[in-house]
Amino acid sequence: MKILVVRSTVTTHGPGTQSLTIAKKMREDGHELMFATSGGSLVEHIEKDEFTVKIIPELSPYKHQLIPVLRCIKKLRVVIKEFQPDIIHGHNAAATLLTYIAGILCGKNIPSCTSVRG
Repeated sequence: MKILVVRSTVTTHGPGTQSLTIAKKMREDGHELMFATSGGSLVEHIEKDEFTVKIIPELSPYKHQLIPVLRCIKKLRVVIKEFQPDIIHGHNAAATLLTYIAGILCGKNIPSCTSVRG
């Protein structure tokens, strides 16, 4: 299964680390994964573990205004068209919702789930 992992920001502390931990286990189970994020200190570790990471600055939790949100959806559409995920695994509600909307605008109803922590 192809899984698109989405998180606003990935950091080396707190809940951000769990997206990488979960992704490693899913890859061990035979799934193909790609990350989409605005960036953060964990990106280096994600790439070191040989995951593809697409940086979308507009996924940042500080860019929830209309124009950045529309740009974010447009960029997520490109990622979805390129990767063709079977499922979206979001690690916060906003990132999951924006990616789901991008999928709909690609003509795909991609199943989505959000891991909730904190």
